[in-house]
Amino acid sequence: MIIYLHGFNSSPQSGKAQHLKRYLDGKGKGAGFACPQLPHSPDEAVAVAEAEIVRREQITLVGSSLGGFYATWLAEKHGVRAVLINPAIEPHVGLRAYLGPQQAFHGGERYELTEEHLRQWKELFVTRVNPERYLLAYPASTNARLELGRGYYLRNFGIIFLSQFVIMFFLLLVSFILGFALAATIGIDMRASQLIGGFAGVLVAPPGLIILVLLYYDMRVRKEGYAATQLADDLRF
Repeated sequence: MIIYLHGFNSSPQSGKAQHLKRYLDGKGKGAGFACPQLPHSPDEAVAVAEAEIVRREQITLVGSSLGGFYATWLAEKHGVRAVLINPAIEPHVGLRAYLGPQQAFHGGERYELTEEHLRQWKELFVTRVNPERYLLAYPASTNARLELGRGYYLRNFGIIFLSQFVIMFFLLLVSFILGFALAATIGIDMRASQLIGGFAGVLVAPPGLIILVLLYYDMRVRKEGYAATQLADDLRF
């Protein structure tokens, strides 16, 4: 029996859950799949998952992001196997910056993310695991990246568009000022000064890449409870 545990603010309608369900249905094994709707309260979420575990046999958990965090706690408590997909490691740390109103995806409820959520996640944190129970998966496909941004497309597009506009404006301004300054001080012709100014202005371009990277990790924090410790681990610090 496969029990899929969805991520932060997600639902059984998530892309990964539906893909796994369709795959099992195609193999004639759809009856061996369950994906409960997990409440936003951590204690209630693990209680719902445990209710599925105790009434079934030969359990394998599949947890995505925050669901991976829950799956780890459940696997250690019940001695079952677990597949962890981009698991959240320390949601009590990574999601602190997002305390306040939340809207669950796929038409879910509105609620308030509070210190109580963080406290409950901290109590569920597992300090030592049995590695033989786990399969760790980090999907990097285009579909996974699209799923990560779902619900924030317009917001992200607006941030990227506005930031690129500001960067290009600043680049042109620097090029214009530098070109005229060089022409006035060392007497080079305008075309050469514009080339020099344009080359110098290229140095302003990297912030665009930085903004894209920050948006990516912002999405992971919002949806997966991603923490700074995971970033350091990803970068092998």
